Amino acid sequence: MRGLARWAVRLYPAAWRARYGREFEVLLEDIGPGWRDLRNVVWGALKMQISSLSFGKATAALAIAGALVAGFVGVSMRNVYQSTAVAVLTPVWTPQMDRREANLAMAGRLERLRVGALSRPALADIINRLGLYQKLRERYTLEDAVAQMQKDVRILPIDGDQTGERHYAMAFLLRFEYPDRFQAQRVTAELMSRLMAAQVQDGRVATASLEVLDPASLPPAPSSPNRWAILFVGVTLGVFSAIAFFGARHWPIAGVCAETGALAGALLAIVTRTHNPWPIVIFGLVCGVLASPAAVLIHRRLTRLGH
Repeated sequence: MRGLARWAVRLYPAAWRARYGREFEVLLEDIGPGWRDLRNVVWGALKMQISSLSFGKATAALAIAGALVAGFVGVSMRNVYQSTAVAVLTPVWTPQMDRREANLAMAGRLERLRVGALSRPALADIINRLGLYQKLRERYTLEDAVAQMQKDVRILPIDGDQTGERHYAMAFLLRFEYPDRFQAQRVTAELMSRLMAAQVQDGRVATASLEVLDPASLPPAPSSPNRWAILFVGVTLGVFSAIAFFGARHWPIAGVCAETGALAGALLAIVTRTHNPWPIVIFGLVCGVLASPAAVLIHRRLTRLGH
């Protein structure tokens, strides 16, 4: 640990090391630094390095650091492929059926098909036969894999352009996301087949016919993560960190506003349980930075009134 601490001292600016470096190393030898001391030394060196830089250099350095961190995060995230299929439900039309009745009938029919084809036993059978979610099943249980698959499958109504001349028809999109693009296509095809089978095996009087318009697609590229977006977020956070840091040095209220905005964004993301909290956090940070000049003016006015 002492060797790491001596190495961390080299992170400080050269002028500071020439004046205080020897005494600082002796102090570290005396206290026997631990992990917390090493963290404090590194953090102090980074703050001093940034403080010694001009605003432009500090902004560039933090932007590059943000890009490197974002790049590491993006590379460490696994690719997710999205396979889709499109089908249409066409009602068995009668002259007495109006549009509202047809829409209700189609919505009810689609829901019954969804419940039957995407039930827990049906998904468990697909998982076992196709060998899905191997790591999740090794670490947890089959029920956890089924719950994850239910999140990865979506059935979404789409606009009427797909229905063509079909009277009162309802088109829908079947979508499945998985790290393996070939498995994603196989599962989407299997799910669509089960929807078709559920349509045939339903003992009710037929109220609609199901027709596949577009079969399961083979995704050519990952749908997520969006690594360019992650990189942009990293660079943006680096730039605004520099703005907040220098603002806090020269106008302490500006730094407080930036931190308050980012904190408010983080709290809002937690309360709303959003899937991707970073846009909200960044928006709060930007709002805090933009509001800081007004906060500085208000503070100056109050200070003058106090005197």
